[in-house]
Amino acid sequence: MVKFKKYLENLSNLLLGITIVVSPLISLVEDQVYALRNLNIDARSLNTSTSRKEQTEIMHILDGKIKDDSTLKILYLTPGILSNPKSIN
Repeated sequence: MVKFKKYLENLSNLLLGITIVVSPLISLVEDQVYALRNLNIDARSLNTSTSRKEQTEIMHILDGKIKDDSTLKILYLTPGILSNPKSIN
């Protein structure tokens, strides 16, 4: 898992300029996203409780469908999303 996480971080930084953080603690992630947004850093989380609208927007950013308008810098993922991508609506 550690090598996979490192691979995702390096790949995302090269391709999109987005840092991916994997964390199983949703409440901690929500606190971090809130704090980063208060610092005007576009941070988001993708987990099973993320709204469908937010999921779609994040996936469009990652697919490259939103390039010019995207300011996403940090994306938090849960291990469940990585092990079961079908859980994303």
